[in-house]
Amino acid sequence: MFGHRIVIPRNLRHQAIKQFHSGHPGISKMKSLARSYAYWPSMDHEIEQKCRSCWSCQEAAKNPTRAEPQPWPKPDGPWQRIHADFAGPIQGRNYLVVVDAFTKWPEVYDMPNTTSESTIRRLSGLFACFGVPEILVTDNGTQFMSSAFKRFCNENGILHLQSPPYHPQSNGQAERFVDTIKRALVKGGGEGVPEQVINKFLMSYRVTPNPAVPEGKSPAECMFGRKIRTVFNSMLPPRKTNKPTNENRKVNRSFQVGEKVLVRSYQGNKKWEPGVIERRIGNVLYLVRKDVGKCIRHINQMQRNDSTVVTENRLPFQLLVDSSPKNHHERKYRKDKRRREKAVQPSRVMERKRNATPKLQVDPRKKSYTTDFKGGRCDDGPPVNSRKL
Repeated sequence: MFGHRIVIPRNLRHQAIKQFHSGHPGISKMKSLARSYAYWPSMDHEIEQKCRSCWSCQEAAKNPTRAEPQPWPKPDGPWQRIHADFAGPIQGRNYLVVVDAFTKWPEVYDMPNTTSESTIRRLSGLFACFGVPEILVTDNGTQFMSSAFKRFCNENGILHLQSPPYHPQSNGQAERFVDTIKRALVKGGGEGVPEQVINKFLMSYRVTPNPAVPEGKSPAECMFGRKIRTVFNSMLPPRKTNKPTNENRKVNRSFQVGEKVLVRSYQGNKKWEPGVIERRIGNVLYLVRKDVGKCIRHINQMQRNDSTVVTENRLPFQLLVDSSPKNHHERKYRKDKRRREKAVQPSRVMERKRNATPKLQVDPRKKSYTTDFKGGRCDDGPPVNSRKL
């Protein structure tokens, strides 16, 4: 005996351990049970080996302790990495959910079926609006694992990443929003058809500040760099608009009542028709009375009627005076007089004498030359042997 416990001999220890493990207790409980009745050296070690080697215990064991979650790398900008997944059936419908990892901008599409062709068609329309992402994260659904979908990603230069099977946490961005969509449809079930409920929810979600978005902005503001207009903007006072950039280039034109104009004609062969301004309508519209009927024209479709009809055969008096023979001779006389006065004026350019430049006569027998340009002479030195040169 070992106190109040019995010491188990070596040849009976295996049978004792088997008896203590008959109810498949865990390691801790099996140790407590064995210590209450028996003892032998290294009893705890043998009990641990028995529990760990029992196939029935391993088969029914709980999941191991979860490892520390590894977050996805933070993208550098909008629409760089997106997460996609299917939600449903929800009330008999399937939805394709797409979430941007940077801005948390969500997109939800009602899908009649979940085939690869329908998925590719819907994603092509989405990429036409926001551009092609660099990375697309999905689960291992058949529509995402088909050869057609792989070819679609390769043609668009998209890196397709799949989460491990039966581990939706790896695609947490989409999985979390799938749960959000389900709860939104349940809450708004009596407020309209599912499409209206989803649209209202998406509008509210996109304009609500999100702490997971950089600087705590809303997904819309982070996605587009501005706040999108909603029904809540009607509660704010009107904002002053800036002056148009082309204000300096605009031409202010206007017509008076009774003024003759030419209006653009869109019937017949005539491009312009004469008319008279009868009434002004607003800032740029006029009621014009034509020869036949009336019409309303924009100021850009009108121009002034500057054409005049000469009813007299007489020429203007000033034109007759300028063209008379007397005035013609007087103008010619004054013109000749100015030409003669200009010819007798002395020239302002000073006259100067130019000396002839002396020319150098090259002689290979001479060693050097001395030139006196002032005196106009060119002296040469003593002759030298040309061979030494």
